Amino acid sequence: MQSDSPGSGPIDIRGAPSEKTTADSGAFDPIEILDTIDLPIVVVKRDFTIARFNRAAGEALSLAVSDIGRSARDVAKLADLRNLEKWCAQVLSTETTSRHDFRNGDQTFVLRIAPYAKSDRRVIGTVLTFTNVTAFRASLDEAIYEREYTKAILNTGTDPLVVLSQELRLQTANRAFYRMFGVAREAMQNIPLDKLENGAFDIARLRSQLQKMIADGTEFEAFEVEHDFPAIGRRTLVLDAHPLSLPGESRPMILLGLHDITARQEAEATNVKLSAIVQSSDDAILSRDLDGIIMSWNRGAESIFGYTPDEAIGKPVSILIPEDRANEETDILERVSRGERVDHYETVRRRKDGSLVDISLSVSPVVDKRGAIIGVSKIARDISQRKRSELALRAADHAKDEFLAMLGHELRNPLGALASAVRILDIEERSPDQVVRARAVIGRQVDQLSHLVDDLLDASRVTSAKMRLSRRPLDLSQTVKATIEALRTRGIVDRHQLTFSGPELWIDADETRIEQVVTNLVGNALKFTPAGGAITVSVRRDGQDALLAVKDTGVGIPAEVLPTIFDLFVQSERSLDRSQGGLGIGLTLVRRLVELHGGTIEASSDGAGMGSTFTARLPAMPAPNANADEQIPARPTAIKHRRVLVVEDNDDAREMLSILLAQDGHEVQVAHDGPSGLRAALTFRPDVGLLDLGLPGFDGYALARSIRAHDEGKQIYLVALTGYGQSEDRLRSQEAGFDDHVVKPLAVNQLAQLLQRANR
Repeated sequence: MQSDSPGSGPIDIRGAPSEKTTADSGAFDPIEILDTIDLPIVVVKRDFTIARFNRAAGEALSLAVSDIGRSARDVAKLADLRNLEKWCAQVLSTETTSRHDFRNGDQTFVLRIAPYAKSDRRVIGTVLTFTNVTAFRASLDEAIYEREYTKAILNTGTDPLVVLSQELRLQTANRAFYRMFGVAREAMQNIPLDKLENGAFDIARLRSQLQKMIADGTEFEAFEVEHDFPAIGRRTLVLDAHPLSLPGESRPMILLGLHDITARQEAEATNVKLSAIVQSSDDAILSRDLDGIIMSWNRGAESIFGYTPDEAIGKPVSILIPEDRANEETDILERVSRGERVDHYETVRRRKDGSLVDISLSVSPVVDKRGAIIGVSKIARDISQRKRSELALRAADHAKDEFLAMLGHELRNPLGALASAVRILDIEERSPDQVVRARAVIGRQVDQLSHLVDDLLDASRVTSAKMRLSRRPLDLSQTVKATIEALRTRGIVDRHQLTFSGPELWIDADETRIEQVVTNLVGNALKFTPAGGAITVSVRRDGQDALLAVKDTGVGIPAEVLPTIFDLFVQSERSLDRSQGGLGIGLTLVRRLVELHGGTIEASSDGAGMGSTFTARLPAMPAPNANADEQIPARPTAIKHRRVLVVEDNDDAREMLSILLAQDGHEVQVAHDGPSGLRAALTFRPDVGLLDLGLPGFDGYALARSIRAHDEGKQIYLVALTGYGQSEDRLRSQEAGFDDHVVKPLAVNQLAQLLQRANR
């Protein structure tokens, strides 16, 4: 439908009387005037009944006077205009004129509908005029008219459209085609399809389908083609075609459509990637609408919260929120509704099984094309492990602080006793008994300090997996018995009732490390058992295992401490005065040493004041063959007086060691650094060289290599005397040419053993 300009208003037929006017009135009859017009005119009231018509309308539409007052829809030729009543109603509503083309048989008409107004400008109906334009249309070039009409339709499309002849030559195209490929209309006229875009459309499948459609009307099956077009780059197009019949054309043409789906495919690929990323994320990614209903749910959400997508989607997000956290969601939604993001908000959510999980929550608004907020997107990260790690770090930091405090206590106690003993020895009026007691104190405190340093070094070795075992068949009962006797000799167990029982039971073990296990377990029992208490050590077989148990009647172990009793630096609060001493590393060493032997250890206690039991389980082995070669210790030979060189940069240590050696009748020479040590070795020519490793000038390793480089030094028994006792330190000493490696402090019995080994 085409409308006249909005300026067209109601037709005012002034002076049209309701009755016929007399001749002597001098007025003209409007009906007579209308009858002189060859243009059919019909007046229709608001109720769509015929009010008036002229002679030309009566002839053209077969109207009679009796049709006045009838509904226009009852008039056959008007009833053929199915939209006439709607058109009239639109004109009455808008009070503007409309124009419509229609055909009646072989005749073409233009129908003009105008509002009909009275003198007071009140519209009471419509005026219909029918113009026969058949002759006018016939005078037009139908082909040109229809082609231009078709072009107008084609140009309204957003997809490129091409009109092809049956020879598959381009006849015309719409603006979208020329715009996409950046070509001029004139350059494309009558060009073959296979020459378009440098042969981009020279496609056998396309040509075959088009030819079949022309030949027998076979329906064209749309298909995709991907190509690098010179003008627009790589694109994916959907090709579709339909026959196009134009009046005046004896042969139908082809309308070829090119639908560019590149952007859609890229968007789909992006969505697939984003979906894959979302689904593969370990974080929970979900969305909810403004009513709190869950709209999407990824695998990460299922893993963290336990709900499947079917169980979660469509449910309120409140299923995840603990009751005491209900207000959080309201607060978060208020912030998001203001366009804010919520980043890394740490909170707690509830899983499907009812358990709670620590999460870090990030929330952002979801907006539509107009920028209106339509929902909320959430990313929830499970931070339970991080929380546990933080707690563990805080506990470790607390344990470290406690350890440092204990270390200070454990170092100050023996140092205080040593200082007091030295002052007693300086008193001129001291009694012989005081001297003996002071010396005993010095010996005990030196032993305690040595044990303290050894524990620290061993703790480092076992935690860094650097400890090596020297295994051999070992009678566990005999080893335990010998270790207990050594403790008795030192007077450590005098205030307790210590008993041992056990049969011969063999294990494959490092004797030194098993002695260390026994010493630490018994020492632990002694610390936490009051004087007079009982300590029972036993060995027995349990299937394929050997069990070593140390049971005491001491203060016991609280239940909350048992799970961590073997952890490094852990000590039960079993005494406030710290009189028992220790650094909380002894039991850690025991566990690691037992594990290195392929065993396990456990602690048990009935609670405070109920004593405790530590049970080590080690793999047992059959007793060795009685006829096998036995290691028979050789009788110690008398130590000859030796020439001994002491190279030590610590003045006190150097002086004390030289006095001890001289007291035993050895000839001693000392040096304080590497260069003076080398000169002494070459001139003094000692039998034994006790060399500190941390020397000024050049270190003990360099000194040993220099001594071995001279003929005079090849026969000297070199001993590395050092505070470094790791396995790599011993290996380095051996590579430098040392015969032995001894960790300070050097005990008197160790010194004697060294000199005996050097007694070649």
